[in-house]
Amino acid sequence: RCKGMIAKHCSKLSHPKRGIIGCLSKAMRKDLDFDVKCMKELVQRMEVRNVDYRLHPLLEESCRKDVTTHCQKELVPQRGDSQKEYNGKVLGCLKKAYVKSTKDASMKLSELCEEHVREVVINSNLRHHLDPILVGACGGVIKRLCSSEAASVDSESGDGRVTLCLKNAFIENKIVKEKECQKEVLRLMGEAQADVHVDPVLYKTCSTELATICGSVIPGAGRQMSCLLWAKDDPESKKHMSRSCLREITQRVEMWEHAAKLAPPESFHELVGQITGSTSKHYFLGVIALVI
Repeated sequence: RCKGMIAKHCSKLSHPKRGIIGCLSKAMRKDLDFDVKCMKELVQRMEVRNVDYRLHPLLEESCRKDVTTHCQKELVPQRGDSQKEYNGKVLGCLKKAYVKSTKDASMKLSELCEEHVREVVINSNLRHHLDPILVGACGGVIKRLCSSEAASVDSESGDGRVTLCLKNAFIENKIVKEKECQKEVLRLMGEAQADVHVDPVLYKTCSTELATICGSVIPGAGRQMSCLLWAKDDPESKKHMSRSCLREITQRVEMWEHAAKLAPPESFHELVGQITGSTSKHYFLGVIALVI
């Protein structure tokens, strides 16, 4: 089903058999004419291997030492865990380490591992069903509050509607009783702070600003997001920002402010940990200080 897309996008891979899914997933995000049948097949395969990271050969090979260092707890089966790599817990651990590593050097992932985990983070934010832990914690909330957004995922290339719906539900106090879901939504917010690509609406709206004002900034580690925040508050740079980009980045700041106020006590220190170390940490910690 994907022969045409492979020929178009992935003909020069150094590891054609092992790297084909990663290559196609990147192409799927950029190619507006990506073949629908190939897309469905690709998403199904991504969904399976996000449950068991061992089915992702390049990631498993690149992250072997990182798993040993950061995810020993997740390697020990718990009661109720399935045989499928404990329902994505090891990959979930690597995703958390990726976010924390942008602020804490001791959590730094190896270069190749970070590259593969970053791709998983981006794809699972665009398509919520690629995140088994999120689905497990927020499945009921998605059915209750985000059903229309979830239905659209099957027919489109993924636009992050469900994750945005969950964030809005959290801010609007609609998931007060679902504590595990709250934790996962806070984790999504942390991932968005770490990488602007995880927030498709913001990324698309501010693409010009990212290319011009922030053109020299290396993606990841919260650097591009910090650049946009700086530009918003810098009088000279602000002149060159579109109203739509300013609106979106302002909305994200308001969302993080609300998150700091609403975060449950058990998640509060983790939220602080995600923010601390960012080049915009003084702003975020000021917000949290006001909450305290």
